[in-house]
Amino acid sequence: MKLATEITRNGWTHTQVDRNGDFAIYMRTLDGSRKHFEVIRIQKTKKEHTWPNGKVTLAGTESYPGDQSWGRNGWTYMSLHAAVQKFEQLTQTNL
Repeated sequence: MKLATEITRNGWTHTQVDRNGDFAIYMRTLDGSRKHFEVIRIQKTKKEHTWPNGKVTLAGTESYPGDQSWGRNGWTYMSLHAAVQKFEQLTQTNL
């Protein structure tokens, strides 16, 4: 299952700006006023997982990186220009 192009989490709206393979740029806004950009390496589950509530996540399901992997799989930028530079660096080195 592909990662959604718009995600709402903790009051923030994440809107995909660009994607190339397993990398994406998301604009993150709060109440339409505060915004910044996140460059992410899209995560994929390696095997099927059943959660305690019974929900099943299939192998290959894409997700946003967690807070604990920020700096390795996610980066925050205040401008789109800076985010695009990181995105291009990642997508060119991972061809």
